[in-house]
Amino acid sequence: MNNREYLQLEGASLVEEALLAFTSPAKGSDLYPLLCGSDGLLSESEKLPDSFFWDYVLLHLYLAEREIRTFKSGFGCLEALVEGMEESLSHFPDVLRALSVRRALNGSFLLAGSRAHYPDRDSVDRRFHFFRTLHGDGDPLFLLQAIAKARNIHLSEKQVSLLMEETRHYLAFLHKKLCSFTPREITRRAYTLTPVISFASGSEGLADSSLLAFLTGLALSCLILL
Repeated sequence: MNNREYLQLEGASLVEEALLAFTSPAKGSDLYPLLCGSDGLLSESEKLPDSFFWDYVLLHLYLAEREIRTFKSGFGCLEALVEGMEESLSHFPDVLRALSVRRALNGSFLLAGSRAHYPDRDSVDRRFHFFRTLHGDGDPLFLLQAIAKARNIHLSEKQVSLLMEETRHYLAFLHKKLCSFTPREITRRAYTLTPVISFASGSEGLADSSLLAFLTGLALSCLILL
């Protein structure tokens, strides 16, 4: 695995990381039960609908893309992270199912709403376009409130506080992750990983790789990283 392929794999992993909770006591667990499940931190009357949950997950990924593109690493090598994330988003439902398989093989389960309602590529594109049209100062709170307004959902102070704390922890995690991608560490990690799938350079190369190969590579790569 070369350095670019390694970074693309890390970019693909951002999809799963956007599904994880980063605040105590749920740190490391799936975000869905925290916001929508019966054993979460919110009362039954405060549970959020799946539509809002997926908007929130996609907001995390939108913020991740923006953070990567504006991150001042000085190495000019992080564009591959966005490529990996976008490849995952282009097959979002299938990637989520692949993650479910990987979780099941690891003895756990992916909790992320109804599998029949995973956002497809068109839904992902529409939400990212919606986020970009909001502009403003890119404040996560402003974006969060815009999502709620678009979904005709009233967020309580408790919900807003929880969601903003989650977002801050997620962005802090992402910033720390980006800071770790020094040339030396990228090369070391790429060398220690077994090459499972090769992301070809350019759109033509990506088009030639089959969806099955991508999903198989993603699932197996996740297993390697455990």
